[in-house]
Amino acid sequence: MLSKKYRISSTLFKELKSNKPTLNIVGSYFYLKYYKDSEPRFGFVIQKRHVSKATTRNLLKRRLSSIVFLNISKFKPGNYVFITKRPISKEVNYEKINIEINYFLSEVFKS
Repeated sequence: MLSKKYRISSTLFKELKSNKPTLNIVGSYFYLKYYKDSEPRFGFVIQKRHVSKATTRNLLKRRLSSIVFLNISKFKPGNYVFITKRPISKEVNYEKINIEINYFLSEVFKS
């Protein structure tokens, strides 16, 4: 699990929703909204309409959090919000999510 200093607080999340992101990246399963900031912070939004079961939503959040935690040194400063793009099933395993996160990293560093 990510430590508190790397998580986006609810008040910051509300502020970010009203601001335009610096960069939008679309992947196979997620959107990434990147906002420039002084240190990396992360938020995960798994929409109920895309993943109906709470256990599956929590599983996806834990997987995302774990992948981000293992790659935290690779992220440049900013706020990263991952949002589900379409319905996702349990078949989306750790490896597929990891590949998508690495794709997002490469796109953020291009900008």
